[in-house]
Amino acid sequence: MACEGILRSQFGRRSSRAVDQAMTRLAEGESVSQSVVLVTGRFGRRVPMRVLLTLAACVTLLLVPALWFLSPPMGEPELSEVSGYVRMERMGQPHAFARGTRLQPGDSLFTGTNAAAVLGFGKEPTRFDLGGEAEFKVVSLISGKRFDLRAGKLEASVSRQRPFHPLIVTTPNAEATVVGTRFTLTAAMNRTQLDVDGGKVRLADLSNASAKPVKVSVRHYAIVAPATELAALPKTGGLLRECWTNIPGSMVLHLTSHPDFPAQPDGQDVLAVFSTDVMRTNNFGARLRGFVHPPVTGDYTFWMDARDDALLLLSADENPRNQVQIAYSRETDASSSPIPLVAGRRYSIEVLHKIGDGQGHLAVEWQGPGRPREIVQGDFLSPERPRKKYGAKR
Repeated sequence: MACEGILRSQFGRRSSRAVDQAMTRLAEGESVSQSVVLVTGRFGRRVPMRVLLTLAACVTLLLVPALWFLSPPMGEPELSEVSGYVRMERMGQPHAFARGTRLQPGDSLFTGTNAAAVLGFGKEPTRFDLGGEAEFKVVSLISGKRFDLRAGKLEASVSRQRPFHPLIVTTPNAEATVVGTRFTLTAAMNRTQLDVDGGKVRLADLSNASAKPVKVSVRHYAIVAPATELAALPKTGGLLRECWTNIPGSMVLHLTSHPDFPAQPDGQDVLAVFSTDVMRTNNFGARLRGFVHPPVTGDYTFWMDARDDALLLLSADENPRNQVQIAYSRETDASSSPIPLVAGRRYSIEVLHKIGDGQGHLAVEWQGPGRPREIVQGDFLSPERPRKKYGAKR
């Protein structure tokens, strides 16, 4: 405002438009001389020294916070903690290390079974936790940070990086570009999974040049693997199972017609996969519900094997109200017709299961494009939100 006031007082009302343009250019980062020339060139007057000094002060006030914001503290990786068997190599040769050892480009770390290594970055509040028989290498620390994760798991909390200096982690088939976030990267020879807990991470499929990179945001994940379409999906992890006991009968109808269904379950848990262990129980009923996340676009066939009685329902979208029955099993292996599903979307899925007496079991399998028939795993399932508490029994 001081700059603007002095310019207007020096050049009068006729300079209003030129001064506005000068102030705009100054705010956009142009030099003092460029901003002043805009005014002086139009009116042909010399600019007093005090005006130039005031403009210089304005530029300083603008640049100092900008430089502070754009230049967060940067550090180099160093070993902070080690547990279990950890090996370090430098230039391909074994290298002794201790707490505080700085890693240089070309250095590699290997963690054994049940071992772990923690990397800090000095004043930069970034942290790497390596485990899962990790094979980790520092590639470059110039114009950003580049690392290789050839195997194992990397849990990272990355502070804000400088503009145009990203932190990049490459696996055998993927590349994750990070500016500042919390994420977990799990790598194997032909499979990489990225789980994001904060911020965003850009993930690219190095094995498929035609696949577009995706931005994975908080509480989402993405997988790079054969027969898997690269997409950012909501975090998964199984299905919600609600259970009812002491309900006579061996048919689903006996469960759904009971006054305690659906609002009064006797218990609930989350299943890691779409199957249950063989149970020896009487008068038991269960409802499994959540969402299925197809890894690739195409037609899927579902199979269900259950004892005594079970219904499998699926929606054409994520709304449970749109569910339709796709399979029915009563001590037999039942299948659905091929159903088109789209990667990157989630579909509401549910099973109603009733056991009369004796042993009971349940398993739901699927087969999709490029994938064998298999039990639906937790990687492709997410549960409905569990009830916080149960209502009072009648």
